Amino acid sequence: MKVPSIPMSPNDLPQQRVVEVVDLPPCPDGIDICLYTAYKRKMPRLPSRRARYLCQVEWAWSPMHSRISSYYIHRGHTYWILWERLLDQDWGATLWEIAASVPHKDCTEHQASVHLLRAIWESECGESSLDQFHWVNDTDLLSVSDLAAISREVW
Repeated sequence: MKVPSIPMSPNDLPQQRVVEVVDLPPCPDGIDICLYTAYKRKMPRLPSRRARYLCQVEWAWSPMHSRISSYYIHRGHTYWILWERLLDQDWGATLWEIAASVPHKDCTEHQASVHLLRAIWESECGESSLDQFHWVNDTDLLSVSDLAAISREVW
């Protein structure tokens, strides 16, 4: 499993100003996204080694208030699970949370990644007035273009 590093220089960031404009993949009919607040089934406490790294984004509101989130997708027996890896900057610990899940029937890895990430950001935008991330620290399965397309839909 990839563990992203936090960029210490603007040169370490991926290109973000000039990116290809892409459309989001279509959402499969009847997709039932389950957000982290509504789990009714047993879920793992930590992601497995098979979880695929999606991206890392950062919000930097002030020098003392920031958030760095890394996202991973895992294909379980019946569900795609979106994991969020948060860095507790006070204690230096890594916190893992299940952000959302969706049944993987008729849903590709890329579709699940895009629509789960969109759903969780829409939820946080509505519940806690989360603003658009300030920059993308790292990408892998999702590109900067994909993240820009998701942010256009959410914000």
